[in-house]
Amino acid sequence: NYMLWRAARASLGYFTEEARKIQLEFAKNVTGKKSDTERWKQCTGAATGSFSSPIGSMYVQKHFKEEAKEAMDEMVKDIRAEFHTILDEIDWMDEKTRVRAKAKLASMKEYIGYPDEILEDWRLEELYEKLHIDKNTHFLNGISMS
Repeated sequence: NYMLWRAARASLGYFTEEARKIQLEFAKNVTGKKSDTERWKQCTGAATGSFSSPIGSMYVQKHFKEEAKEAMDEMVKDIRAEFHTILDEIDWMDEKTRVRAKAKLASMKEYIGYPDEILEDWRLEELYEKLHIDKNTHFLNGISMS
């Protein structure tokens, strides 16, 4: 029963206005929520969540400069190299700890700006190739996007 209730509750936003009123009434009683989120904000939030990769791609293309990302990558590379040098030169660290510190340094990943894949259209097309959206089936669209 609990799982069915969770699924039904999560789906109410895709139903009629009457169903959304029931959802709001429940939220008022449980959390004290005073008013419903404006519909356009709900729709924008759903689209942003479901299509985060293509929206992120458009945002990156408009607002990020590739040169800035390259400069940051270079700076991180320099910091990493300097840290490696420091690990080689410090005399207070025993060899076992030094080896572990170098292994940890080597395993660290950089997340700068955005993943390169976000600008590869074929990856985005592949991600959404089986998604079918129809303007006449709002509820089914919601299920397809989740």
